[in-house]
Amino acid sequence: MSNLKPLIFVHPLQETLKELHKIMVEMAENDGIEVYDIDSITEFNQLFSAVGQSVCIFGNPKKCAQALQANRKVNSKLHSKILLLTQKPIPRKTLEKFEKIGLTECINEPVAPKTLLYKVRLQLKSIASIEEQEEMSRKFGNEEEKSEANKEIKDKNTLSKEASLVDEATADKNKNKTNSNDDLLNIDKKNRIIQKKK
Repeated sequence: MSNLKPLIFVHPLQETLKELHKIMVEMAENDGIEVYDIDSITEFNQLFSAVGQSVCIFGNPKKCAQALQANRKVNSKLHSKILLLTQKPIPRKTLEKFEKIGLTECINEPVAPKTLLYKVRLQLKSIASIEEQEEMSRKFGNEEEKSEANKEIKDKNTLSKEASLVDEATADKNKNKTNSNDDLLNIDKKNRIIQKKK
């Protein structure tokens, strides 16, 4: 088991990210961070689901969009932190689309190296280490399965109750129809008797 927090750098990196990468590699052992360098989206897709919750740093908006779209379902479960560093500002509508598919933060250059380092370390603090993730899944995984099973049972009970209520309502309607038909026949007979007497 590893008590390290994954930090993934997706290349190409701008100068600011290269400096950050160098600093993070130096600090990795002391801060409990495992640094990964990825070049292709295919490689990223394999690593992303394997390492669990992580902090991912992109320097290319196109690669970031491809990675987010390919891993949307995985990230909805993992809640990984995805950072994008861009040289040009991204339009608001485009940024909203990025956020919908999982982008945590978009940072526009120029940005001070200390500020960038602070943001990355803050995101790293917010994620669980691999060991903590495994422990949480052991503790809460069974409870989630039980709650889902209980929910299914409740849903089945609710459906069967609703079905029996519908059956009762249908039976009452049929009874009422029979009674009203009998009443109509009785009224019709009384009318005939009255007409005969006249």
